[in-house]
Amino acid sequence: VASGVGAAVALAPRVVSPSFQEATSVDPLAHGARGDGRTDDLEAINRALAIAASAGLPLDGGNRVYAVSGNLSLTRASRPWIRSLRLKQLDPVSGRRTLFLNQCEAIRVDSLQIDVGSNKRAGDMNSTAGLWIEGGANHNVRNVEVFGHGKNSLIAVWRTRNSIFNALTVRDAQFDDPDAHDDVMQGIWLSANADLVLRNARVANLTGNASYVGQRLANLRTRGITLGGNARVSIVNAQVTNVDQGIDLTGSEGNRDCSVLGGRTHDCGSVGVKLANSAVRCRVEGHVAEQAGMYAFLASGPAETSLPFKTQDCDFIRCTAIDAGYNRISYPNPSGFQVRMGDYDRHLPSGIRFIGCRAIDRQVVQTMKYGFYSDVGPQLPGYSPNLLIDCTSKGHSDAERFGIWQ
Repeated sequence: VASGVGAAVALAPRVVSPSFQEATSVDPLAHGARGDGRTDDLEAINRALAIAASAGLPLDGGNRVYAVSGNLSLTRASRPWIRSLRLKQLDPVSGRRTLFLNQCEAIRVDSLQIDVGSNKRAGDMNSTAGLWIEGGANHNVRNVEVFGHGKNSLIAVWRTRNSIFNALTVRDAQFDDPDAHDDVMQGIWLSANADLVLRNARVANLTGNASYVGQRLANLRTRGITLGGNARVSIVNAQVTNVDQGIDLTGSEGNRDCSVLGGRTHDCGSVGVKLANSAVRCRVEGHVAEQAGMYAFLASGPAETSLPFKTQDCDFIRCTAIDAGYNRISYPNPSGFQVRMGDYDRHLPSGIRFIGCRAIDRQVVQTMKYGFYSDVGPQLPGYSPNLLIDCTSKGHSDAERFGIWQ
């Protein structure tokens, strides 16, 4: 056989021994898990998570389904890595966090699926989740799918910094609470994060049995993607359908310099995209909100007497509202775009700009009363005006615009 430059060299196939496999990833089966989707593997998965994190190796559960009865948790780990894991919760109760990654740094998730269970009455969206990540920085989480029933926040991300979340999917979740008077389920909940990007999120079919003014609609009292207390968070190309509120920037802590870029909300019981209470310098650009019951896009003022931030100086750029008011939910002023006065200050929100936006009602029986609506009073000195710039409305039943604009 010739040797030297240009010679063809035949390499024998590499035989990978079981010991080498164990040295490159951690398999839950090797630590006592059954992976049959029925047997409680909680202790084995917790053990495998801890071993993988301490060894600096990925946890790889393959395509097997691991049933767990309780909480899986990992705290203060550095660079924990889940290569592949599928979980099924056997004991869904209030306060259950099927997978809780707490104060970890540089979390990496390549593929994760969580079934939160089948108890439609269980849960509390402020404390119950399928995946809950809290704290830490530089996370890279992708290809996560969470589904199942209960009054949950199916994915919750709290107090993280400088992180990327890509291709998170929440789907097919139901709750049972006919007396619910406020939201009881959230798809993806982002709270108090800084410099986070959520890209290509999908939320679909969050439903229940609540009612509004005597009318029962399946998707009432649910929120697709919720933001509270964040700074510099971007929601890119989100697709949200069949929920009550599609993308909701809300809460008293304030969302500052946050963006909704591209994407679509569809079949939302009340609103497509909402900037509520305390959104400051936020931007919604190139988003389409189709079939929202009350308003496709909303900026609303403070609902509390004292807030650290109050909704102002936000832009809606080249957004499109289609068929607002489609479900005839007894709301008096269905609008494509709305600025709504706060409960405690009739001069807020201020500095809301709709730029190059379109409001369209293409239904045979039109339900969009106004293309652009505002009930905010005349602006006082020091308040920025609310503006319509190059905006159009087609198919409104009453008027293209209502209220005070400059």
